[in-house]
Amino acid sequence: MFSVAAGGSVARYPFNAAAQGGGGPFVASPDNHLYTFFGKEGSTPVFTSLTYQGASIPLYTLSAAQGNPYVTFLSANGNFYGLTLMNNTTTAGIFQLTPAGSFSWVVPSFPTGTYGVYYNIGLIQAGNGKLYGTLPQGGGPTPARSTKLPWMGKIQTIHGFTQLNIGIPELLLEASDGMLYGTAQGRYMTGFNGYSSIFRLNPYTGAFTTLYNFTDPSQGECECYMIQGTDGKLYGEASFAGTCGGGTIFVLDAGLPPPKPLVSLFEPQSGPVGQQILLWGRACSAQPRSRSTAPQLRLSL
Repeated sequence: MFSVAAGGSVARYPFNAAAQGGGGPFVASPDNHLYTFFGKEGSTPVFTSLTYQGASIPLYTLSAAQGNPYVTFLSANGNFYGLTLMNNTTTAGIFQLTPAGSFSWVVPSFPTGTYGVYYNIGLIQAGNGKLYGTLPQGGGPTPARSTKLPWMGKIQTIHGFTQLNIGIPELLLEASDGMLYGTAQGRYMTGFNGYSSIFRLNPYTGAFTTLYNFTDPSQGECECYMIQGTDGKLYGEASFAGTCGGGTIFVLDAGLPPPKPLVSLFEPQSGPVGQQILLWGRACSAQPRSRSTAPQLRLSL
């Protein structure tokens, strides 16, 4: 584990890789801890809390039946939600973990398809409080899917990507207009004449719009990751193709308004007069990755 100061200095905090295995992406929390899963081959993942100095505390060990967590994020209620894959990636589940390590299922099991998951999968919480995600699927006739995942109950598919060559959905973000934006990975690199694209999805009506197609290989090829900048534009990185074959950095102006600051939760929930309060949120749109980069503002009320 390492940290980098604004001036460029690097601090390293070693952990016991032989005993703990490797750590996944960190998720920051208002309790001044980082959370992640540690694991090694042949063992089950361990939900772990870390201080900013690298001290780790194991909180919960997943059983073999609970699979391997693929993405985890901090929700508006202060708990962590994630998606886990089981049965050689042909079955998935949505789980909740509290900062104390209490595990529970939101959706315990649903099929990802006969051929499993071979590309990026995503899960975010939108402003309406519901979970939205993608279940990419390649290598077979079943179309890739973008799914709407309610807090409780059954999964509802709101859009199916029927052309695998140009429509294997990846990570999602919620932009300043309340719509969901994402990229679809085309199969250009496999020689099937596919290409990647950027799409918009209305989470309420299911209306789907392709905003841009990467038909020119010099512009890049997904896997792609996007954020919304403070100017309202969508910025991203493509991992493949491009002029030199190493990917590109791109920007898409979709006419979106600049995002407003959002406070998703605050700590502590109560206290005496003069208590210092930590407002936890973001200045931009929802980040698609499980890493949390939420800015902090402290106020005394």
